[in-house]
Amino acid sequence: MMTDNEVVQKVLAEVQRQRSQKRDEEKDFRLRNTKILLREYRKLKTHIAIAPEDEITPDEYKLLSGGHQDISSLMKYKISTKRLMRYVDSILDAYEGYCKSGDSYDNRRWVIIDSMYLGDKRLKISQLADMYCVDRSIISKEQSKAIQDLSIMLFGIRGLDDFFDTYLS
Repeated sequence: MMTDNEVVQKVLAEVQRQRSQKRDEEKDFRLRNTKILLREYRKLKTHIAIAPEDEITPDEYKLLSGGHQDISSLMKYKISTKRLMRYVDSILDAYEGYCKSGDSYDNRRWVIIDSMYLGDKRLKISQLADMYCVDRSIISKEQSKAIQDLSIMLFGIRGLDDFFDTYLS
């Protein structure tokens, strides 16, 4: 039979394990969302540039869609996306300034993000590695660091949890 102290210790260990698991899930969520935002950046920008309300009337849309959804519902998504992209663009502008005022490694991180996700022509890790005359693993690490930096800027204090977990452990 277990003593009261042993029961308390087991419960405490389980609570700590659950907290750690939850923190890891939140970290994955933030980093994954930052990666998705970057990967889908061009599509999201295209989405907000298209104005379906100029091309089709609400009645025509109901006819074409079978009446299941009206154009005003789509416009709500567009407005939300536009707000999000305005925020993302402001963070990217700030990150660009931060990187360009930093050292050569910071500058390289910006070039990696811009070249892989934002610019007109997408470059691959191997192309960037050739451009910088470094191994692909260096570019991958710099890409991960840049995404982590952007997560901190996008998510604030919650993004710092990721930083502390990664760099202080």
